Amino acid sequence: MANYQKLMPKFIGEECETQINPELMDGERLHILVTHDETTFQSNDGQKSGWRPKNEQPLRKKGQDQSIHVSDFLTDTIGRLKLNEDDIDDTIPHEARVIINPGKNFDGWWNIDQLIDQIKTRAIPIFEKIHPGMIAVFAFDNSSSHAKLADDTLNAANMNLNPGGKQPIMRDTIFNGQIQSMVFPNDYPDKNLRGKPKEASVENPRCCARHVLATQEDFLNQKPILQEHCDYTWKGLQETAPRELDSVPLNHIRKYARKSANFMECYRKGLTGVQADYVLKKYKSHRAVPDFIFENIEELIK
Repeated sequence: MANYQKLMPKFIGEECETQINPELMDGERLHILVTHDETTFQSNDGQKSGWRPKNEQPLRKKGQDQSIHVSDFLTDTIGRLKLNEDDIDDTIPHEARVIINPGKNFDGWWNIDQLIDQIKTRAIPIFEKIHPGMIAVFAFDNSSSHAKLADDTLNAANMNLNPGGKQPIMRDTIFNGQIQSMVFPNDYPDKNLRGKPKEASVENPRCCARHVLATQEDFLNQKPILQEHCDYTWKGLQETAPRELDSVPLNHIRKYARKSANFMECYRKGLTGVQADYVLKKYKSHRAVPDFIFENIEELIK
């Protein structure tokens, strides 16, 4: 991330209103951080505490009621990833945000396949329209669903010790410099195995086949596939949540982005979470944490 940040713009000033681009070498392009997050709002979300007359019980609606799920992207250059009026293009969506009504009897449940589609059909085309010639650096949180592998990825845990059977058909790989197919060819002598997945077969008496395969470079290198005032009604939630998300000022987004970058810098220099929090509060007026802090951190937090 540190290498990418060197190619990203910074925002200075009391309200982060001034953009300072890095000096780029020949062949380098400006990189823009694009962060993703998703959340669910419930119709009956509200304060859990409040004032009431003595000996009277508060009247609350039971259950969480219907909800909406929001998945969206932010940048510190323009805020929400969306087209402005001058950039409207009818060939691509006007905004990256996707809102669904989750539930068995509604839009179903949000999953990684829907996120991949959102990235391909919304986030990337909109980014390229707004930031031509620049490179997007997408950042996602560590959700277990974001680590899902493609259906044909090399995964030893999904392989059988015998050929065929119920196991996924995996993509070809390179082994000992040669292309290794993970399925039997269509002209294989045994007709029952033609086009079927191969078995996890290795010659190593000291370890199981799956473990040996899982430690091979090609298997190890597999990558994941990639609130205003609500009246506590379903209609009110649908109107309020998008409006309030749109109301977040750009300078707030930039300030949080700068703070996140400073935290990452502290972690790279070896500070713990407690130390980083102390340093960033003490030197919050600085654009970056002074280098001498990292040399005397133990003395500073005594």
